[in-house]
Amino acid sequence: MIINRPVKYLLAALLATLIVVYGVEFSLRYFSGQFLMPDIYDYDPVTFTRLKPNLALRHKTDDFDVTIRTDSHGWRSDYEINPIKRSGTKRLLFAGDSITFGWGVENAETYPSLIADKLRAGGLKNVEVINLSVPSFSGYSVAEKFKHEGVPLKPDVVCAVVFINNDFKENLVLYLLARSFPYKLLGPQIFKIMLLARSSLIKSVSGYNSVVPHFLELRYLPYNGVNTALGMLLRLSIRLPDPDTMARIENNISLAYIYGLNASAKKAGIEPFFIILDIAARYPARTDKSARMLDIEGLLNEYFAGHKIKYVDLIAELRARHPEMYSLPSFRHDGHFTAEGHRLIADALYNSRPFRDLMGIKGAAGSRIY
Repeated sequence: MIINRPVKYLLAALLATLIVVYGVEFSLRYFSGQFLMPDIYDYDPVTFTRLKPNLALRHKTDDFDVTIRTDSHGWRSDYEINPIKRSGTKRLLFAGDSITFGWGVENAETYPSLIADKLRAGGLKNVEVINLSVPSFSGYSVAEKFKHEGVPLKPDVVCAVVFINNDFKENLVLYLLARSFPYKLLGPQIFKIMLLARSSLIKSVSGYNSVVPHFLELRYLPYNGVNTALGMLLRLSIRLPDPDTMARIENNISLAYIYGLNASAKKAGIEPFFIILDIAARYPARTDKSARMLDIEGLLNEYFAGHKIKYVDLIAELRARHPEMYSLPSFRHDGHFTAEGHRLIADALYNSRPFRDLMGIKGAAGSRIY
């Protein structure tokens, strides 16, 4: 195809404009320290990513300004965690992704930290809560991190969080990537690239979303531009099955990871406890996405109940406690929960009958769902 001269000039001008915009915006955000993806990761051969040890990193965006701290093991904490459990201590592990990690809030404001405060205030003085969660984790990564790092900590309970808004989709993406041409070419290194492309890849694989909205806010072009470009390139390398087959694969591999974590805990004499969570407490419209989220919530309830696995459906708890609320308070640009959102989660979890029974907390539960 022959491109005439005016079109060439137009394309060249467009390219030059994009380069200038990206360069200026990149520089502004670099010197203002407002990147969305801070330098917090190391590569891990088992889980693909892990938090860098001994972090004390300021994470500033237009939504929040917090400090991410880790101990020498790469676990989020404001102090050094002793892997050896003290005699008489009841140790709880929380294992999840960026939601449970507490993206955008201080460590003391995360719902695992708030649960620790509530338990101590309620009389369990010798309780210890350790947060093993890592942003970008999938169900596979959560299960493997617990198996390799959580089990040696000898906790009494592991609270594994299933965040249905993206966990099932991330499990599918990992499954498809491991069978793609880039994986055959680059091997596990592809997952380093996926760290940058993660959200746009998930959106482009989803049948109910697209990568276009990434470009709608000029101020986030450097991060979202790279994210979207890499996501689109990886997406082109993946052969997608039909929607029904995708949903079936998502369900099967996600339940397999849950089964694996549950089995690892039982084998080690640790009590597994699963938490079902989502951004939304209810959906205002019956969209393809809302229908899929409701399907996943129902599937998990059926699976846990059928296999006699201890769990709490916090989505249902939040519906009962806050009938007027459609979604938990979250940041405008990236959707993670604000400090108020974490407080509502901690309140719902602490007052739920399954959690109170698990921890031996006396008194009436805050809802009568169970």
